[in-house]
Amino acid sequence: MLRFWRALGPENFIKGDKIKVICIPYDGEDYGAPQEANIRISNAQLEIIDYYPHQENVTISEGESQECNVTCSDIDGDYLNMVYLLFQWDPKGNSYGRILHI
Repeated sequence: MLRFWRALGPENFIKGDKIKVICIPYDGEDYGAPQEANIRISNAQLEIIDYYPHQENVTISEGESQECNVTCSDIDGDYLNMVYLLFQWDPKGNSYGRILHI
């Protein structure tokens, strides 16, 4: 039975940190053989703080333009490159996507 559970959030680590966990089983009478595991923090997810436009589906008519803005943070300090995926529909309702690197 697991008696204690503690979780350390991502703010406690940075990319490249090494973590070693040692678990010693105990059944109330005897201790078992220690087991250990090692991990290395490879990368943290970025956090999207804000984005514009706020609506999910935006219709842009021919000849019009749409400004887009995304504000995000990366606790690893990695360089962030934004990629937008635009979907277009033809008159029959078929969609296809295009990727724009900005």
